[in-house]
Amino acid sequence: MYCKTCGKEMDNQSKFCPSCGEPVEKDEFAEMFQSNENKRSKNYNTELILGILAVVFSVLNYIGIFYVHLIGITLGAITMSLVNRDKKDGFEFSNAGYIMGVLGFVLGLIAVIIGVMYSM
Repeated sequence: MYCKTCGKEMDNQSKFCPSCGEPVEKDEFAEMFQSNENKRSKNYNTELILGILAVVFSVLNYIGIFYVHLIGITLGAITMSLVNRDKKDGFEFSNAGYIMGVLGFVLGLIAVIIGVMYSM
C-alpha cells in the first residue's frame, strides 16, 4: 500500500503514514473485493465437476448404458451436500455445479422410476 499524500510505501495495517504522518484512508471498494474473493468455497471447482459428472452418468443410462444412473444420483447428492454446507457457512458456491448436480440427481431418479415401471 502507498500513501496517497506523499507516495511512500507503507504497511497495509498502518493507520498513519510513517513518512508524512497523514491518516490512511481505507479503500472500501478494494477491501470489499478482497473479502468477497476470500469467501469463495474451496469446493467451488469440485462442485462444478461433480455436477457435470452427475448429469453425464445419468444421461448415459438413457443411451443404453444401464445402471450408471446410480452413479449420477450419488454424484448429484454429493454435489448438493457440498453446496448446502457452503451456503450454511456463508461461502460462495458454484451455481452451475449446483444446478447440474440437481439435474443429474433428478434424471437418475427418473431412470430408476422408468426401470421399475418396465420391470413390472
